[in-house]
Amino acid sequence: MPLQKKIFISYSHDSQEHKDKVLKLASLLYSHGAEVFFDQFNLQYGNDLPLFMEQGLTKSDYVLIICSDLYTKKANEGIGGIGYENVLLGNTIIY
Repeated sequence: MPLQKKIFISYSHDSQEHKDKVLKLASLLYSHGAEVFFDQFNLQYGNDLPLFMEQGLTKSDYVLIICSDLYTKKANEGIGGIGYENVLLGNTIIY
């Protein structure tokens, strides 16, 4: 049996509908055997958000970024968690 792939999902909370669609995608990946690092699965109120993002980015085999217009704006302007993830990704991506 092949090893379970670890996937970190990064996305912006554009709307409840958008969050629900990303949840559906994460659930589908999980149902097909992926280990999914995803805020709606793994993050509880009061958890260390920067640590969650750092561990998700560094311990995953893949990073899945859902690039909506809002995500791109936040990444480019360094806003919130997406801005922080963008800095982390910029420091770790191997070309």
